[in-house]
Amino acid sequence: MSITKKIAINTLGFLVIAWFVPQFYVTNWVAALVASIVLAVLNLFVKPILFLLTLPVTIVTFGCFSFVLNAMMLSMTSWFVGPGFSFSDPFITLVVSILLTIFQRFVENLVD
Repeated sequence: MSITKKIAINTLGFLVIAWFVPQFYVTNWVAALVASIVLAVLNLFVKPILFLLTLPVTIVTFGCFSFVLNAMMLSMTSWFVGPGFSFSDPFITLVVSILLTIFQRFVENLVD
């Protein structure tokens, strides 16, 4: 799947999840698009390094720590994007991470 499709899916996912989770704030579609682009860049450069550093924990937790790693990436994205894209607390970041993963898989299965 191309990077533009992934960014579009994440943008739509952020908007849908923000509608369902009131503690997740996305001001408009532009903020969601910017957050998707920032997340794509972070996933390209930062996530592989963090994945290698946390590999032992991921193995011990049978892969469940990957959701925490995704939540960390979303927190970094929120820090870069600013107040237009934010979370009320770390638990909500983890919930949004799980919901975004489910949304991505669902839409990718529909598209492919």
